Amino acid sequence: KILYEKNADQKLQPVSTVKIMAGLIATENLADRLDEVIVVTESMIANVVGQHYNIMPGHNLSVKDLLYLAFCGGCHKSINILACVISGNPANFITLMNTKAKMLGMNDTFYSNATGMDSDTMYTTVNDIAKLCLAASKNPLLMQITTTDAYTTERLGDRNFTFENRNYLVGTGYTPLYYNPLCHGLSAGSTIDSGYCVATIADNGDLSYLCIV
Repeated sequence: KILYEKNADQKLQPVSTVKIMAGLIATENLADRLDEVIVVTESMIANVVGQHYNIMPGHNLSVKDLLYLAFCGGCHKSINILACVISGNPANFITLMNTKAKMLGMNDTFYSNATGMDSDTMYTTVNDIAKLCLAASKNPLLMQITTTDAYTTERLGDRNFTFENRNYLVGTGYTPLYYNPLCHGLSAGSTIDSGYCVATIADNGDLSYLCIV
């Protein structure tokens, strides 16, 4: 049941909601490989812009660490690395994302990157994002990752590294002002051109509410 909507079919940039789709595909493909260690290569992180946590070629990272870095911490290099692990290269991974979108009935969505950076060729609608969020809500691993307040990697180069969830509704590391204990997942972020977005699920024990802005 829809309680409120506005411009739900208007095409717009997906911004960080792209990470929900990337996370859904990544967790579906790698849930049984969490302890596998990936050696980062130059080609895996070439030309990546946005949040990256200084991941460098030669670093050894477990699949679990990469998933948390990507979808709890919003690390774009981690998303690119996971795309290469799953599909060989980011382009093939984006094809998987668009195929999955069609499977979910997201007929007004097209992805041209896996991180949410603005692109003239990329678009979605709030109604399509809702379909994606409903699918993601049935994925326990993705919901766990995107609801985690803070996470410490097993290794990042020669050290451990702790980072906070960038979704202020579920994490308190950046600010406690917006924290809501009823919220779970899914993604929040912004770009200079397209502004802010957030998608989350609130559950009071009796009812669940999906909010997308």
